[in-house]
Amino acid sequence: MRTIEKKMLSAIIERKNFSLDNTRVECIHFPHPVDSEDRIIDRCNVYLHNSLIATVTPDKVTVNNCGYRTATTKSRLHVILREFCGACVSQSNFEWFLTTQDDVIPMQDSQDYTVSRAPMH
Repeated sequence: MRTIEKKMLSAIIERKNFSLDNTRVECIHFPHPVDSEDRIIDRCNVYLHNSLIATVTPDKVTVNNCGYRTATTKSRLHVILREFCGACVSQSNFEWFLTTQDDVIPMQDSQDYTVSRAPMH
């Protein structure tokens, strides 16, 4: 795992904003009134070159390659999924796959994929 990815994961876990080189984490936590009831908005958005590649919430992770099938995009998505969901992104014959405990899903460009979080953090 790259140093920048360790710092990125620490920022997500600690729910702190972070920016280094091409990677940025923005954490959002505030009450949001819905139907006269306060709902807490709690998420960390991860950006690579200003493209939103992941959103981490207390119960799920949503990832998207934003059309960039690069080694860096795949690596960032992989470490986020591994840390928070026990899932991973892999590649075979130039095709990307999202592997969860239950399934192997071919990943399409610019499509959101949501995985439930493992009860770790």
